[in-house]
Amino acid sequence: MPVDALAELRVYGQMVEEIAKHLYREAHRGRLRLPKGFNDRLNLQLSRLDPGSTIPILERVVEPSLIDSPDEFDKANQILVEVVEAASKGQPLPHGFPQSLVWLFEGFGRTLKDDESIELVIGEKTTGPRYNRSVRSNILSSNRKSHRGLVNLIGSVSGFQAAKGTFDFKCEESQQISGLLVPSFDKFLRQAAVNYEVAEARIVGIGKYNPDNSLAAIEQVQHLTIYRSDGVEYHPEISSRIKEISNLEDGWFDGAKGTKYLAAFSGKVEGFLNALVGRDTAPAPFIYPSPSGTIEAEWSLGFWEVSASFSRDGKVSVHALNVESDETREAQLDDNLATVEKADAFIGELLASDVKGNLSNER
Repeated sequence: MPVDALAELRVYGQMVEEIAKHLYREAHRGRLRLPKGFNDRLNLQLSRLDPGSTIPILERVVEPSLIDSPDEFDKANQILVEVVEAASKGQPLPHGFPQSLVWLFEGFGRTLKDDESIELVIGEKTTGPRYNRSVRSNILSSNRKSHRGLVNLIGSVSGFQAAKGTFDFKCEESQQISGLLVPSFDKFLRQAAVNYEVAEARIVGIGKYNPDNSLAAIEQVQHLTIYRSDGVEYHPEISSRIKEISNLEDGWFDGAKGTKYLAAFSGKVEGFLNALVGRDTAPAPFIYPSPSGTIEAEWSLGFWEVSASFSRDGKVSVHALNVESDETREAQLDDNLATVEKADAFIGELLASDVKGNLSNER
């Protein structure tokens, strides 16, 4: 079987998973999170290749006693077949398939040539609708709407309009984007605009995208980095914030809670975070003391809310929540420089996971 075909099968499994999540949330609107082990219920295996023009047979392996049948994954598979069938006939997409999930088809069928197709046959049926480049185009064109997503940009702040509360950002590819000024970064954006010819800037935040997936505007700046010839400025700034935390005395929280942070502990956290942002993947986090004695570092990366909790015993607990999909990711690390690479990879995966429209430039 061609490698491209295997890639398409993986994407198909991911599509079934995303639609199943949507179906579960629709049926359980009061729940904030998916049940533990939800994704583990989808176990697709390539059981055999039937004779003819490369016909892979995918089977779902599951313990019958553990789930009701059909469950969300079975229904998701059926919905996908109905979507392809409707699009192949030039009909509107089925009512049960939300427009918000049309983007899933961006990744399915990318490798197909003009004369190739994927026939979706489920159950005991012997034929099914065919998915080809034309059908893919029909499905994607049904959702020509603007949307919001992660921005991770390198460029320069070329100006600002105080009356409008906006700034101009010129990307490396000469694209000019307008962004909203926010109090947390207003002063630094203005300073960068004055020196835009000699200073680059990196902005991580949320942007508005056109239907063709091009970036229309920066709606929210979440983290800012300024690259000058004499050094790098991180906003928020790490060392000064750690110094403020180190100066806290016993009882700093409500006069009764919160113990003093030893310089050895806060210094170790500072070294870890400086090494992390120095790898140029993670932007600088917001840093807070906690009455429990930990130091908390927090990032907003598009729709991902990320926290790293540094404990005095040298452990780092990292947790990420996508506020749009409720997906969570976690990692347990040590606060030594050897694990900075793992933390860097964790943040990098989050920055790369926004499939709704990520326009990212490399330095």
